Amino acid sequence: MKRTTWATALISITALGGIAAAQPEPEPMPVPPPDQVPPQPPRPPDPPPQNTDPSTPAADTTGRPEGTAVGIGLGYVLPTSVQTPNTTSVRLRLSSGLTLEPQVTLGNTRVKREAGTTNEKDSSTELTLSTAVRLPIVRHGKVELEILASVGLTTQSDNPDGADNTTKTTAIGLGWGIGITYWYSRHWCLSFSAGNPLVTFTQVAREQPAPLMETKTSTTAFGAIFDPTVAIMIHLFN
Repeated sequence: MKRTTWATALISITALGGIAAAQPEPEPMPVPPPDQVPPQPPRPPDPPPQNTDPSTPAADTTGRPEGTAVGIGLGYVLPTSVQTPNTTSVRLRLSSGLTLEPQVTLGNTRVKREAGTTNEKDSSTELTLSTAVRLPIVRHGKVELEILASVGLTTQSDNPDGADNTTKTTAIGLGWGIGITYWYSRHWCLSFSAGNPLVTFTQVAREQPAPLMETKTSTTAFGAIFDPTVAIMIHLFN
């Protein structure tokens, strides 16, 4: 009886060991290949730079030209009839807002008179070089308050028929004023200008028949005068 019990226990242990050995081992978790790893989302683009300097607003919002621009305009120097413009100008505006308004005149006139055997000739020449300067000092939206300055040189020669009778005139002038410009857009502006003389120097030289000498007369005028010449102009910029 005892032998049967030990044999039965041995058979049970052996059977349990076989069953345990027959159990399959758990399979490992599959690892996705590298090419199947989900990609990272793309980085959003950087936002455009913002203009944080209030003294230099963007041209699209203020209606002013970007960089250097050239404008051609016409208008009126008052008082005059408003039916026909009586003045024109070309302006060169720099990126800082400083604007130059140059003027150049080079002319020559000849008049010939014939009466029988008599021929008479008169001639005159003129050269003018000047420029006006507009400097914005206050900006409010599309409106600019400007300080104006001007400098000019004019030489004129009148030579009527005959000898030793030429008159030469030389004039140098400085001026100042104030102006207001309104910008409809970056291409169009309306400006008002009030200019005044500051310093004027004039010299007149007249030839005299021999044996007399040439005579010269000089005049200098200075004054802080506010008796403005008003001009209204509209300009088209590139």
